[in-house]
Amino acid sequence: MTITQTKLKEHLIYYPESGIFRHKTSGRLIGGKITKNNRYLRVNIKGKVYSLHRLAFLYMEGYLPEAVDHIDRNVINNSWENLRSCSLSQNQANAGLRTDNASGVKGLSWNSKTEKFQANVQNSGRQYTKTFTASQKIEAVLWLETTRKQLHEGFANNGGVF
Repeated sequence: MTITQTKLKEHLIYYPESGIFRHKTSGRLIGGKITKNNRYLRVNIKGKVYSLHRLAFLYMEGYLPEAVDHIDRNVINNSWENLRSCSLSQNQANAGLRTDNASGVKGLSWNSKTEKFQANVQNSGRQYTKTFTASQKIEAVLWLETTRKQLHEGFANNGGVF
């Protein structure tokens, strides 16, 4: 059974400015737990584990949305101004550059068979792809940035490039 806003408020206090949770009775700070498989702050309430950013949304709005996005991509910043309801696709659009990215540009890879860059943007399950020659890396980056802005609107994130 999923926790309700009423039950949550019986056990915890949420401070929207800081994003901090405290136990209502003991006043103990809830720091959550980050694990190897889950980088979000989480807490166990009556045998069920919840992500604190989702609990912040439940506390403030009274429901759990499909996904909750950290606007600044700092997953431990659970201040209310940093959280927004979104779809899973929008949440992925705001993701940063992957650690295994070899090109240094989100969505850009080098195809050694064709000796061209391949630029990819995904939105709502659909893939948008364009190829560029080796000398067109800047054009590829600009295409990625423009395409993301068109498709992802306020969730567009270029992974820190440009």
